[in-house]
Amino acid sequence: MNQCYERRENLDLKLTSHDYQKRLDRIDIGNSVEQALYYPIQLLLESILDDRFWVTDTSLRSRKDVGNFKSVPDLMIFDENHGINTDKLTNSVAVLEIKYFPWKPENRLDTNQNQAESYLEKTNKVIYTNGIEWRFISKEKDMETICLGNDNNIPDSYYEVIDRNKLESQIHWKKEQKFNEAWEDLKDKIKDFI
Repeated sequence: MNQCYERRENLDLKLTSHDYQKRLDRIDIGNSVEQALYYPIQLLLESILDDRFWVTDTSLRSRKDVGNFKSVPDLMIFDENHGINTDKLTNSVAVLEIKYFPWKPENRLDTNQNQAESYLEKTNKVIYTNGIEWRFISKEKDMETICLGNDNNIPDSYYEVIDRNKLESQIHWKKEQKFNEAWEDLKDKIKDFI
């Protein structure tokens, strides 16, 4: 086994729901760019998936390096049992497309879903998320969605009143019990989907 996997096996990657919320709230307050979401989402995946899976940020790679997708996925998931070509990141078991929070109507997942669906030409499974809403898209099943908050139910008038200078998150997480249920559903779905 190569060193990358050996090191990972020695890490205790347990991301709690509270830690995840806190990370996303901090991103919303102080580093509100899509790329800031990559790490907490990658950490969540790595804390859930078996050690044989490798999640990597491919957002800065060229299209030819990741299998000639129409656009480059933000994250890719590999299974060491299926072989990993380190020269070209091919043979992924799933890809992730991440969008920033939908505080503007053009950032809503619905307006960009064609990009995520285009990955199905080269892979069987796509996870499309903004960290709050998670869409699981595959060739075999209808899309499934799990929401940790109500970001996609905010009326358009809400976008006009957001004061981005306030030091508080605009994420509207589900109430504790409902959030915990959705969190467990999300973890189970990720395991089942991959």
